[in-house]
Amino acid sequence: LKIRHLLYTERFTIEGARARLRELGHDEGAPPPVPPPDISIEMLKKLKQGLVELARMVED
Repeated sequence: LKIRHLLYTERFTIEGARARLRELGHDEGAPPPVPPPDISIEMLKKLKQGLVELARMVED
């Protein structure tokens, strides 16, 4: 949407619009990226063990 505005409303060339977007950096309207959840090694081991047990139950 921002590129369309620059091209049609502001009358930028394609190269000019690209340069302007680089100047502005990231899309200001987009939400910030969500950081990955903080999962400990111990939590992952418990999860793996639960999945192993579940797989054994399904096999039987």
